[in-house]
Amino acid sequence: MKEIMKAEELMIGDWVNLNFDVDYKTGNPIYGYVQVNSINKDGTIDVNCTFDISESMQDGWDLKLIEPIPLTEELLLKNGFLVDSNRIFYLKENLKFGLIKDIDYGYWFTYRSNNEYICTCDFVHELQHILKLQQIEKEIVL
Repeated sequence: MKEIMKAEELMIGDWVNLNFDVDYKTGNPIYGYVQVNSINKDGTIDVNCTFDISESMQDGWDLKLIEPIPLTEELLLKNGFLVDSNRIFYLKENLKFGLIKDIDYGYWFTYRSNNEYICTCDFVHELQHILKLQQIEKEIVL
């Protein structure tokens, strides 16, 4: 059974995956990356889409239709992270922040250059939060 994301896990600007059957106005299937535009009191979210969708369909999405985007090496490289011979990924703009994937557990571990562990990070929205908390200005591109 799929774990449902909670509104408390999200911040405005977070990237998530929207997975819905069909846009009722166009008849097109709806799936793809969306950016959280607002988090509503009723627990739904409004989104900015990276794909074609009726404007009226961008508001009020139930979190059951939202999935986190897994963090991958390809995504880190696309976003300006550098990788060293130990498979440690560093942010080009801030070499004091890094990520390494634990082979045994499959988790990404984030840390500062002084080897101070920050936390695990498995999804794009979690990386976005960690960067903000570390006061690192970085727009994630999908």
